[in-house]
Amino acid sequence: RGIAVRGPNRVLRSGNLSPETRLALDQELADHDDPMWFVKVLKTERAYSLDASADLFPHFPVTWQGRLLKADILRMYEDLLPILAKPWHESRYELRVPFNRSYSTPVSTSMIKLYTPALNAAHEAYHRTIAQIRCLRILNALQAYNETNGHEADSLDDLNLPAEALLDPFDGQQLKLD
Repeated sequence: RGIAVRGPNRVLRSGNLSPETRLALDQELADHDDPMWFVKVLKTERAYSLDASADLFPHFPVTWQGRLLKADILRMYEDLLPILAKPWHESRYELRVPFNRSYSTPVSTSMIKLYTPALNAAHEAYHRTIAQIRCLRILNALQAYNETNGHEADSLDDLNLPAEALLDPFDGQQLKLD
């Protein structure tokens, strides 16, 4: 996703687009500005984690340690998903909680702590991409406004974009037009 936003950025900066192309681009960008996308990804990851836990420790699945590991993985995701459903500026400090708790076994605690850096990096990258998508939507709308009205917009409020498309996912404030 992070790499994919580079193409539309180059296209928008290269020249004029037809109104139809601008509309299609805005609709595509809007489809990718889904605040629940990361949660949906982690629901899939949850199933993979359960399956992978059996592969990592082939002697665990039929023992009580294997069952505890799977229960702890489910507990971690149960704690994570509601946190990740919140905007980044609200969830970034809460994200530490599932990883700082003690789980049923030392293996569970160690395995879950190993997941922390990857999840934090993915969480930040996801929101960085959301910010880029919103900036592309704004750039597209600014160019369309200029082409239609013959002058630049005075503010983001002049653009015909939904309010949530104007929010910075990192602080929850309206993006700045400078």
